[in-house]
Amino acid sequence: DPRTLYAMGHLTAVLAARGSLHAAVTLAKKQCAASLRTLGPCHPDTLLCHGHAVSLLSQVGRHEEAEETARLTHSSCAAYHGEAHPTTLIALSQLGQALIAVNKLDEAETCLRTEVALSTDSLGGSHPETRIACSNLASALVAQARLLADAMPDLSASKLSEAEALFRAQLDACVSALGERHPHTLTAVSNLAQTYRDRGQLAEAEPLLRREAELSALVLGPAHEDTLTAQEAHARVLGHLSRYEEAVALLRASRGESHPATLALMAEATQKYHDEGRPSQAEPLARELVAACARRLGEGHTLTVRYSWMLAVLLRQQGKGDEAAAITGEWGALPSDLPASLPTARGHKPAPHSVVDYVELGQFSHTLQTVSFEDHYSKDLVSLGHGAAELPLGGLGGGGFAFHFETPS
Repeated sequence: DPRTLYAMGHLTAVLAARGSLHAAVTLAKKQCAASLRTLGPCHPDTLLCHGHAVSLLSQVGRHEEAEETARLTHSSCAAYHGEAHPTTLIALSQLGQALIAVNKLDEAETCLRTEVALSTDSLGGSHPETRIACSNLASALVAQARLLADAMPDLSASKLSEAEALFRAQLDACVSALGERHPHTLTAVSNLAQTYRDRGQLAEAEPLLRREAELSALVLGPAHEDTLTAQEAHARVLGHLSRYEEAVALLRASRGESHPATLALMAEATQKYHDEGRPSQAEPLARELVAACARRLGEGHTLTVRYSWMLAVLLRQQGKGDEAAAITGEWGALPSDLPASLPTARGHKPAPHSVVDYVELGQFSHTLQTVSFEDHYSKDLVSLGHGAAELPLGGLGGGGFAFHFETPS
């Protein structure tokens, strides 16, 4: 009965809106099967429910099923409506995104280039669906470029260059048609900023990341997780540009003084000032690191002890031997003879990106995996494995200093 199919579709939408995605997927698949039996594969209602199923399957991470359903939907749309029909173009877009999710990037690029060409011819270059198609193609190019970065750097750079041009055009179109504060404009800013980061153009990425964080606060609110993530990304780039005072201030305001991202950036800034022969600038940050770790983790925790060692090194460099000696006496586990400078971390050469990248990958939190934080940090953080683990704090290479400890097995 078509009325039953309609009711199933309505309930699926309600479940998805409430966040019950797995229940919504189960019901959507039942609706698709019933619609195929009752109405046939090319009926508009069958195509519509299959399109919804693709979206839901992608959201719950069932990407192979999403790809299979997207292929069926696109072929049925093309047979019923024709290749250039708007409904077929939407199905083609879904198929392209599903292919990206299963890492079939060459096929995804071909699929999305076809969508851009058909959409441009039938709808025009300025139509919203054409702009979305261009953005999806750019995302596929970025994914390809990342995979090719080591093996084929020239081809990778070429794809990033094309993606940048597409994202730039998308941003200009969104600002013109929708305004600065529209969510689609916010997404366009984020995409272009990330492409600049992938190309290593951090100076160009920084103002865009600042713009993204400010727009996100206006559109979504200052406490929204996407806003906090945007501010963190901005702070990471500021750190890479050695603008540590701005970066640390930003993370203190958004994440708090004891958040792992803030501590990691403070550690990197401390290391940088030390390497540049500016221990007087490093010292206040080292004191804050010790205080933050002692407050959250306890005075006997590994991180608190190691940061205290770092502070003592910096004090000794400034001729404050008595205070350094008091610290080493307090932390009996430390060597009585502190070096004149911070020891090298495992003899590695300096890396282009430092501890901040550990935050980005969730790896810095590995050092805190057994810590019970207050509020929503009370869950276990990312673990990189079992047995011995070593993490450089303040730098991945020359001039850095490493922690060595045993992770729980």
